[in-house]
Amino acid sequence: HTLWSLIISTFHCISVLTRQIILFITSSLFTKIITAASGQNVTLTCRAPNSNNIIVVEWSRADLETEYVLLYRNKKLDPENQHPSFKNRVDLQDRQMKDGDVSLILNNVTTADNGTYECRIFMRERQRRKRAHLKTDPITDTSHLFLTCRSDRRRHRGWICWTESWSNCSCCGGCCYWCCCSCCCCCWFCDLQKP
Repeated sequence: HTLWSLIISTFHCISVLTRQIILFITSSLFTKIITAASGQNVTLTCRAPNSNNIIVVEWSRADLETEYVLLYRNKKLDPENQHPSFKNRVDLQDRQMKDGDVSLILNNVTTADNGTYECRIFMRERQRRKRAHLKTDPITDTSHLFLTCRSDRRRHRGWICWTESWSNCSCCGGCCYWCCCSCCCCCWFCDLQKP
C-alpha cells in the first residue's frame, strides 16, 4: 500500500556573479567559472535527481530579501513574487524540467546582477507504509511484545519508524499492529520511509 505525503527535499546550487560579470558556479561536486560580457545571456546551472516530483523551484539572490529571481510553483511561474529587475529577463532553461534540469537563463546581464544566486528545489517523495495485523492475549506491564515490519521492496533504503496510539477497544479493529489490554488498545504503526 503506497501513501503520498509531502516530504521536502532541498538541493542547493550556488552561483556568484561578480562586478566583471564573471559567473562562479559551485556545488558540492564541482566548481565552474563562466565569463560574460555586458548584454550577454548566461545560464546558471542547477539540477535535481529527477523531474517527476518537483513541486517548487526557487531562484533567489541574498540581497533581494523576500523577492525571488524566479519562483516556480503550482506547475507555473509566479511573477507576483519576482523582483522587478528580473521580470522578462529570466526563465527556466527547460520549463518541463526534463531530467531534473532547473537551470536559469539570465538575459542581458549587467553589473547590477552582481551577487550570490541560490537555487532551491522542493520535491514530493513517496512514502511507503506496510501494514500487518497482530492479535494477542491481554498483556501485563511486565510482558514483552515483538513485532516485525517488512518492506515489499527488495532493497529498502531509509528508516523504520515505530509509533503507537492508544484508544478504546471499539476503535481497535482497523489499526495496524494492535493488542488489547483490559479496556484499552495499543495500536502500533510501522512506517518505512525514504531518506
